[in-house]
Amino acid sequence: MRAVPRLCDFYPGLCLTTEEKAWINLSQGKKNLSQVKKNLSQGKKNLSQVKKNLINQVKKNLSQVKKNLSQVKKNLSQVKKNLSQVKKNLSQVKKNLSQVKKNLINQVKKNLSQVKKNLSQVKKNLSQVKENLSQVKKNLSQVKKSLRQVKKNLSQVKKNLSQGSQPKNLKILQKLNLVCTG
Repeated sequence: MRAVPRLCDFYPGLCLTTEEKAWINLSQGKKNLSQVKKNLSQGKKNLSQVKKNLINQVKKNLSQVKKNLSQVKKNLSQVKKNLSQVKKNLSQVKKNLSQVKKNLINQVKKNLSQVKKNLSQVKKNLSQVKENLSQVKKNLSQVKKSLRQVKKNLSQVKKNLSQGSQPKNLKILQKLNLVCTG
């Protein structure tokens, strides 16, 4: 026997045997197992619902993604067409610019050549005008000399006429209307 009394000696329902404890634990384990099964069943339901919701959401999103992808493909195709057209246009612009450049260069060359020809002709004409002016000056100088000589002669003729003598070439002077007949 024991020297210290146990608590169950004072309270008989308080102390249980190992077997009783095992039965209590087993009963409690069954309750716990039942609750775990319920929780598991509820978890399966919840998981099934989550799975359904997730699948529905993925289907909706997948449908939208497919639509978006289709639109992206259309846009990409249009961009490729536009890019191709831009390349063609750019190529044409380059050709046109090249042709314009050639035409302008050729026209400038022609114009420059014509300007050179015209300048050369102007120089020749100016040179000819200069020569002509020089000749006109000489001719004017000669005319002045001739006029001086005519004046001298006329003066001499007048002098002779006033003195009563007749010049040798009176008929010539009369033809020239330099002498009054009367």
